[in-house]
Amino acid sequence: MAEKVLKQGFTTGAAAAASVKAALLTLVTFQEPVAVEIAFLTGEKKRISIKQIVKISDACCRASVIKDAGDDPDITHKAEIGALVTLSPGKFRVIIQGGKGVGRVTKPGLEVEVGETAINAGPREMIQNVVDEIRDQYDLSGRSVAVEIFVPKGELLAKKTLN
Repeated sequence: MAEKVLKQGFTTGAAAAASVKAALLTLVTFQEPVAVEIAFLTGEKKRISIKQIVKISDACCRASVIKDAGDDPDITHKAEIGALVTLSPGKFRVIIQGGKGVGRVTKPGLEVEVGETAINAGPREMIQNVVDEIRDQYDLSGRSVAVEIFVPKGELLAKKTLN
């Protein structure tokens, strides 16, 4: 009997990074991508479709994707994962925060400190890599990049987890 091949999806962190990339590309190229390519920390790359892009101003854009967990029974499968990206004048730096629907660490034991947004090191690195990639392709000198990750139904999803 042949073994079933599991459908490959992508992580919540990859979905967040794709949303950041789409929003940032919209701000710097004035074009809205329908999909973006994300590099995973393993070096593997995946093209991820963009659900929605809303340009709020010349310096602020919101984008989101629908997470595809593949055959992984992840509670966030088909959840909308998004990013609000804001460019500001100042020294280049990247600030990553959690917004609506993103939990906060309440007890010690995770790689993130108590009180901080529950965005682990891997997703933070993927988001940083996306911003660095865009910085290297387009001139972002003299601008800081603020990223706020959001999950519109995050509070409802959290009730079905141990979070």
